[in-house]
Amino acid sequence: MKFPVLLILFNRGDLTAGLLDIVRGQSGRRIYIAADGPRPEKPQDGQLCAEVQEMARDFARHYDGECCLQLQSSNLGCGPGVKAALDWFFDNEEAGIILEDDCHPSQDFFRFQDEMLERYRNDVSVFMVSGSSFLPKPFALNAPSFFTKYTQIWGWGTWRRAWEKYEFFLKEDHRESWVNIIEEACPDKAERFYWLREFNKLCGKLVPHTWDYQLQFSLWKANGKCLWPTQNLVTNRGLRSDATHTLNPSDYLCQEACGLHAGLDGSPIPQSAEIDKLLFWFHFLEGDVNRFRYILFESDESIQSKLSEISLLGDIYTCRRIVTDPMLGEVFNLAGKWLKKMVFGKQIE
Repeated sequence: MKFPVLLILFNRGDLTAGLLDIVRGQSGRRIYIAADGPRPEKPQDGQLCAEVQEMARDFARHYDGECCLQLQSSNLGCGPGVKAALDWFFDNEEAGIILEDDCHPSQDFFRFQDEMLERYRNDVSVFMVSGSSFLPKPFALNAPSFFTKYTQIWGWGTWRRAWEKYEFFLKEDHRESWVNIIEEACPDKAERFYWLREFNKLCGKLVPHTWDYQLQFSLWKANGKCLWPTQNLVTNRGLRSDATHTLNPSDYLCQEACGLHAGLDGSPIPQSAEIDKLLFWFHFLEGDVNRFRYILFESDESIQSKLSEISLLGDIYTCRRIVTDPMLGEVFNLAGKWLKKMVFGKQIE
């Protein structure tokens, strides 16, 4: 079965053109295109958004299949705009594939999504299917896919049954229950510290500036899991200076899309806490040793005590001081021990 596809666009014509060229080859699929409107404080958006929306109209006129458009005249914003697009999509479809303008997939991405969306259609424990993967070669798995507690939205698919559990607004009066959900999902101190910090940034916001962290929290609340391919099937072309969030990505995130290197044979799919830790390190912390150390230090009371003993609390919370001060060698060893335990007994270089 060929599942429908939602394309989420904004103001980057070159990325939109590349994505539309890829999707044009998927003739026969039902395509939905949602394009946000210009921001009033950005004068250049008027022309840029108009160009993108005209590309969408032209695609719809010439596409070999059904194409539905949702073109905004004014800007909804990064958070509400994507939510509105997804609500519209799943009001009309039971399941489907989602691609933002900068997420350019390989052809195997569509095959992977089609097969997995069909295979797990009625398995409520599976919340979504990712198309990206950031496991480095030394940790490659001998399987075409794996399950994890972490979401990834650079090309993904899901079902209406899962989207109905999505919560965009993290309400202040539900804080205690959300904190319990995050703590249960993240028994590791460093991970828990990171996610509680992100939750606190969003909790109680009248108009959240993003939508993807809420997807992660919604997955945990539903006690769900995400299916990832072992091979990366989507290239993110938008990791550049005009991006909204990721302006200076690491090499781990800048991976080219490739094809599936193994058949989707229905064999058992691995899932483990070690894989989750690897993804936390390589995806959310981008393999950045300094970020890891900072979060490790902040989240561990025993390390805080050591820092206090050597009287560096004056500015210990700056990454530069943490990394360069030779008196912290003993503390660095603690970080190294944690890394060595992550998976397969290997230490990340």
